[in-house]
Amino acid sequence: MAIHNALASQAHLRNLSRLLVPAVCLCALLIGSPGLAASDPRGVEHESGNVPVPQGGITEVHGLVRTGVVNGDYEGLPPQSATFGPEFGFSVATEDDWLVVGAPGTVTDSENYGVGEHGAVFVFRREPGGWILRQRLLRDIGFGGPRCGHSVALSLPHLAVGCPERAQTADGPPGGGVSMWRLDATGEQFEYNILIESTTSALALRCGAALALTRNYLATGCPAWQNDQGRVGVRKRNANTDSYAQTTNELFVSGPELGTRGTGMAVAMYEPRLSDDPPLVVRLAVGAPDTVYAGSASPRGTVHIYHREFLSAQWNPNTILRLSNLGAAGNTFASFGAALAMSRDQLVVGAPNNRYGVIQTLPGPGTVHRYELAAGSVWQAQETGGPGNVPNGMQAGMRFGEATAIGNDNFIAIGAPQTDSIFSSGQPASGVGLVELRRTANGDWSVFNYYGELRPAPLAPTVRSNGRFGTSIAFETTKPRLMIGYPRSGSTLVIPGQPSRPRGSVWIHEPDRLFDDGFE
Repeated sequence: MAIHNALASQAHLRNLSRLLVPAVCLCALLIGSPGLAASDPRGVEHESGNVPVPQGGITEVHGLVRTGVVNGDYEGLPPQSATFGPEFGFSVATEDDWLVVGAPGTVTDSENYGVGEHGAVFVFRREPGGWILRQRLLRDIGFGGPRCGHSVALSLPHLAVGCPERAQTADGPPGGGVSMWRLDATGEQFEYNILIESTTSALALRCGAALALTRNYLATGCPAWQNDQGRVGVRKRNANTDSYAQTTNELFVSGPELGTRGTGMAVAMYEPRLSDDPPLVVRLAVGAPDTVYAGSASPRGTVHIYHREFLSAQWNPNTILRLSNLGAAGNTFASFGAALAMSRDQLVVGAPNNRYGVIQTLPGPGTVHRYELAAGSVWQAQETGGPGNVPNGMQAGMRFGEATAIGNDNFIAIGAPQTDSIFSSGQPASGVGLVELRRTANGDWSVFNYYGELRPAPLAPTVRSNGRFGTSIAFETTKPRLMIGYPRSGSTLVIPGQPSRPRGSVWIHEPDRLFDDGFE
């Protein structure tokens, strides 16, 4: 009870402080290509009225406040006529004051492949004026509307961009591909490096649907391979050229057990630093959320973990994670393995269709599952978590666990992008979304212990619902900073003679620094 009272007092002080903060200049220095817009350093979406939710009580425990909002810029491009707009924020990645945002629905006019959803990636950098849009990355790489930016992965100086709908021929299947970029010699701009593509144009692979990138390794998910059995390829960086071009796949994970489906729909990887405690083992987790267990007719999902010993070229199967034993009932259609996040000794797995609590119908609200690397390099189950303290109550189909992230100071973030909310009038607003934070009260890892949430405020009457806040989330691992994709939200893109489209945005959250000097 004392803890709750203390938290309530802190919340009151913070809310009061917001009324006393003087006005500041909403200005930012624009650096990069002409016509590209910078972010609002205070993070106010003026056109949409979509302001941060007033927070108090338990929602303030995490101490994070919204410090910025970034949007894409489409000047000079064709009308953004994709059904859901550019979907800016469908994917996010961040490292060392860089923020990369995928907008796979961006419509461009390709010289070789015509007008279509070729996709775009927007690169921001944090500067004294706020988050500045440095580049809009476009690449003329294939037919079929490649949707580049469906996934992004960043490990400086390298950037990987997934283009899973890319076809090599005009009427060919979506083999997919990954475009690789690298910071130039100045360290200020990304330059195109290579395209990693399948060796055949006759197969639907959807390579690039998921990506994981570390200092030396790139993992690429191709979940449509072999009639949706799926596979994952892992490449090692060539140290002599600092490129992934002159290298071969070290590992192909393809249907490691009977019934495996959707292998590579999610991937996560951890590469230790030399300063880490032994053993120095690279760890790879591969999600196969449509896997059918032996003895069952319905999919449930699996996660397959591989380890690569230091100075070894061999990837060894380590653990297969399942929600239930083979032949047992339960957890059908859970989509276990649809989202993954991995750190040195923690693995978080999303099962966004799973049943939970009082909701035992399909689709369920979703669950997340935490595993820990124990002695002997075995991953062991620790706990399961579901939605908690949801403003409008737990809901079927809210997709809790569709996105996960492991961050600074033992935080775990979980996206539930189809969570319903309300308009300011009190009317229901569908699919607005939220992100929940999890950690124990004493700062230990947890996916069960609720530690507050981040969500949009009740929507203004002119703001569209179905914004899907929490579709993507990324922590800056060395700083307490959280990026949240809100890809179907925000001010509208007007297209003459057609319904308007959502612009999309990414919200940036950091600790409230107002009380760092001891005023609390």
